[in-house]
Amino acid sequence: MGATRQLVPLDPLIRLVHRDGTPTDGLDGFRSSNGRIWGTYFHGLFDMPEFRSQFLSDLKLEYRAPSQGQHQLSEFRNQQYNLLADHLRNNLGLAGLWFWLGCILTGWVLWYVG
Repeated sequence: MGATRQLVPLDPLIRLVHRDGTPTDGLDGFRSSNGRIWGTYFHGLFDMPEFRSQFLSDLKLEYRAPSQGQHQLSEFRNQQYNLLADHLRNNLGLAGLWFWLGCILTGWVLWYVG
């Protein structure tokens, strides 16, 4: 596990009680005062169903994602993916990336050259 040196006052994110099967008492990671920014070396956090469920429930409350109907949730998810795709498309040099990967970008169609 890595180590981070704290340069500004931040709240700890995780209290460790075991490390590699050995009892310990330590902290890992930091979070901003509003809790919206996290940084940690802890792996597998989202593999724990209880944590994942609570984390997603908290996000749902904060961002008011639709809660009723699978169709609404699917539509909301697709809108969010499209927003992310637009952001990446507008802020990354994707043409250079596609070229590097051996692809040619023609409008919205990718042709693999290989």
